Amino acid sequence: MRITAEDWLHKNKLVKLLVYIPLLIIFQNYAYIRSAYILIGLIFISTICILGDFDHEIKKANMIPIGVFCLLYSLMVVVREKVSATDNLNASVSENYMDEIWAIDIVMIFVGAFVLMPMVGGLIRVLPCVAQLIRKVCAKVKLDDFLDKKKLFLYLFCSFLIIWGIGYLSFFPGTIIRYDALYALRAGPVRASDVSPIIFNFAVYGCIKLGMLIGYPNLGVALFCVLQMIITAVVFSYIITWLYGEVESPVMVFVVWALFALHPIYALLSFTMVKDMWYSLAIFMWLPFMYKEATGSFQNQKLRMIMFCVLIIFTMISRNNGFIVAPCLVLTLILFSKNMRRKYAIAGSVSVAVVMLLTRGLMGGVEHNFAESVGPILQQIAMVYAYDGDIEPDDREFLNQILPEEGGWTDSETNVSYAPMCSDNLKYNIDHGLNSTFLNSHRMEFLGAYFRVFINNPDLCIEAYLLNTYGFWEDKEIGLWQSCVTDIEENEFGIYQVSLLPEVVDGIVSNYYRAVWSIIGIAGNYTWMLFFIILSLFLYGKKRYVIILFPMLLNWVVIMMATPIAFAFRYVYYYLMEFPVLMVLLAGTKAAMIHREK
Repeated sequence: MRITAEDWLHKNKLVKLLVYIPLLIIFQNYAYIRSAYILIGLIFISTICILGDFDHEIKKANMIPIGVFCLLYSLMVVVREKVSATDNLNASVSENYMDEIWAIDIVMIFVGAFVLMPMVGGLIRVLPCVAQLIRKVCAKVKLDDFLDKKKLFLYLFCSFLIIWGIGYLSFFPGTIIRYDALYALRAGPVRASDVSPIIFNFAVYGCIKLGMLIGYPNLGVALFCVLQMIITAVVFSYIITWLYGEVESPVMVFVVWALFALHPIYALLSFTMVKDMWYSLAIFMWLPFMYKEATGSFQNQKLRMIMFCVLIIFTMISRNNGFIVAPCLVLTLILFSKNMRRKYAIAGSVSVAVVMLLTRGLMGGVEHNFAESVGPILQQIAMVYAYDGDIEPDDREFLNQILPEEGGWTDSETNVSYAPMCSDNLKYNIDHGLNSTFLNSHRMEFLGAYFRVFINNPDLCIEAYLLNTYGFWEDKEIGLWQSCVTDIEENEFGIYQVSLLPEVVDGIVSNYYRAVWSIIGIAGNYTWMLFFIILSLFLYGKKRYVIILFPMLLNWVVIMMATPIAFAFRYVYYYLMEFPVLMVLLAGTKAAMIHREK
């Protein structure tokens, strides 16, 4: 009988281990994770996985998707280490850049995949056991059904308002991210719709103008922020109440509540005037809907369609990304739900059409700025200009009508036009403004010119794309840029922050919020966790549950297509909301998502 290399390594585990550990050390050193504690931990985990045959017992067919995941993750690590990034997103290519990839880097991609496979395979095998252990431990705490859902919802709602309200009084009338609220005041709600959804702009504009009319602008900000805090408390209370009916033990629900109530980031987001909070609440609300869709647990079909229409409308009016994500979700549900296809198609089409007609009516004929939709493309063209790449004469002449070459596509003595990690420098060039009218009227010609530029300079375009989207695919840099704010910048509208708490209490609350809110993780880590969960669900035979992750996944795709800056955690606030609930769904529900089908 012929013995394969795999079978030989299976029988000679110590030999495999002796080959594996040096490669692990090499890869860890290459990835600049030079921590003895991490190295010891990785060696310990990998030794258990290899000696315990964790990866060998996984079906060979399943090792293919595991191998692909490990290869992609290793590729990410290698590319990440070639990027040199500073804290200044507006820096030029001399500060934020990417080194060349050499042959040794290609080798390290495969070394990394080889090193990761036993650990990833072992983790996938162990997770169901861990989930079962968690359920057993939590089941020992007998809380029973001590509350009906209506009372539970009310208690949750009041607890959020009381706990968050203490923080709010310290930051009265709220906090503002200037890119949204103040710009809507300066430019007007219609003109600002290039940056923020027009419904949000009118809400901000109306509330603050009402405060100004009374003679106290802060009151207008407070009105908006308190209403948003109430809406956030309603959404959180609804989802936790729904989760309470799905889990085997209320202990897990209590943990989720404690996190939402006591971690300052959730309170800060609830009273921060920013469009991303609205959108993240919309994405969060899709979680129970998609879970019911995956499990077939809808009982009231009329309520099901009402929820569907509300979610489509809320997703579209809360952020411009929603105009892509919402129709994609409609199509997803049409394909997934055999019995409801016709109803989803009709209700989804009507909901999308209503929002589009409403938006067009409010816009009053003002044309959308096409540059906002093609930020990464502008970045790629600018990279080719910056490195004097190959641009055909006719295309160069056309592109120079959009932005002049000197000071527009390239830097001038007084202006950094192309910043690899922020497209705003191109879209809002102070010295040489983008010719939006020309670009809007020549969209297809622009895309054609870009296509030719990409064909002639694929390396520069890919490099520009990776730099522009850096914070959403890498897993190392913290990138707290635009994560949240704890203040209100100086402005001409008479809006300012003042604490309404006693000085001693304010000091405690304020220091706690400012010290703890930044402990929120890395956007790229959440993204790779999302991919790992999708991989696990496929391998556990739970493919139908992947639909639960579609709203997050689709929004990530849209971000990778059109993000204006490399780091903006506010674009993915929904990660902070969904992952705690998702972990409970994966491990602690009555039909836990991570256990193997027989």
